[in-house]
Amino acid sequence: LAALLKEARLTHGLSTVVYTGFTLEEVRSSRESRSSLPFIDVLIDGPYDETRPEETLLARGSTNQGFHFLTDRYRLEDFYLPGKAEILIGPGGVVRGTGFSTLPFPMK
Repeated sequence: LAALLKEARLTHGLSTVVYTGFTLEEVRSSRESRSSLPFIDVLIDGPYDETRPEETLLARGSTNQGFHFLTDRYRLEDFYLPGKAEILIGPGGVVRGTGFSTLPFPMK
């Protein structure tokens, strides 16, 4: 992961938002994981908890997950995009959704 993130940042100037089921403290305590941190703009940590669904922030699945801004490239306000979704209708009428919405997926 560190090599991929380094390439994305240094060669292509890309920003990165990384999701992990681990806490930031757990990432920092692991030599292998810690080496990725210099190339991450935003780390969203903690396991997804289906009993605590997120309804406001675009990039967080459940309210127990934390945002860690490791650079000044983004602010929390950048992640408020309610209702941002893409609906794809494929062959045979199969409906698939990406993004975040209050609509249930898959739709029937």
